[in-house]
Amino acid sequence: MYPLTDIQKAHAHPENGYIRHPWVERFMQVFPGMDRNSEEERRVATAAYFGLCSFLDHNIGRMLEALAEAGYADNTRVIYTSDHGDMIGSRGQWGKCLLYDDSTSIPLIMAGADIPGNSICETPVSMVDFYPTILESVDCAAAPEEKSLPGQSLYRSMNNPTDENRVVFSEYHAVGAPLRQISGKILKYLNLLG
Repeated sequence: MYPLTDIQKAHAHPENGYIRHPWVERFMQVFPGMDRNSEEERRVATAAYFGLCSFLDHNIGRMLEALAEAGYADNTRVIYTSDHGDMIGSRGQWGKCLLYDDSTSIPLIMAGADIPGNSICETPVSMVDFYPTILESVDCAAAPEEKSLPGQSLYRSMNNPTDENRVVFSEYHAVGAPLRQISGKILKYLNLLG
């Protein structure tokens, strides 16, 4: 499905002259040898990753078909997302842990009743937006002590699809982090497939 000859070389790889940020260099000391693979091994790993994504897409399609066959497609809302992207060899990195678009950009797709179809909302959104979105989806109000939680319903973003001034944050301060990483405007676009 993904011929190795079609797999592009890793983006901004140190072997090609890319100079990593000092934070990233220090982070790499925790995971020595993480990207000491040959170009062929990188291409195989990338093709395998793409294959996993395709397999997941196939199974989501099966789930949506099952909803339609059961008669629930018109009254069910579906949110598809992931908790992180993957560096896939970019900048000599594999996995998540870094605040580059490769690992912070995630799929976020909504479909179903009352969701406009075939459009992309360019307002930055975040995972903290899921809680108010789910509450709104089931017509449930937040408890008084939860009203000050961060996040806004994705339905609000749908109605203001180009609020590029909205700032969302991403941070990482877990395994291997010499200091906390914080990024102030991670763009995660909401695909609307009503």
